[in-house]
Amino acid sequence: MEYVNDYSTNSGNIDRAIPDVAFVNSLIGDTSFRQSFVDGDLTAGVITVTHSLGEQIVDVTVYDGNNEQVTPDGITLDSTTECTIDLSSYGALVGTYNVLVKS
Repeated sequence: MEYVNDYSTNSGNIDRAIPDVAFVNSLIGDTSFRQSFVDGDLTAGVITVTHSLGEQIVDVTVYDGNNEQVTPDGITLDSTTECTIDLSSYGALVGTYNVLVKS
């Protein structure tokens, strides 16, 4: 951990820790995966997405056929390559949905 003199006050210097740049980049990440799907791609209202991002803890966002964000009934982060999205309460999906997975 590198320490950088961030600023001064009347009582002296205050330092703050700055993580290594490589560490910050691994936390922020810029890897993402997008997949389109329609009602016929679901099994009992559920779709398994193979994102292959190599991270199990990912952000998953789903957009409906009107490009509006929807909240699935559940999202399970199955592995470092797959997640399962439950949309069973939505009934038959209308239009093309999109899922965005970010590491």
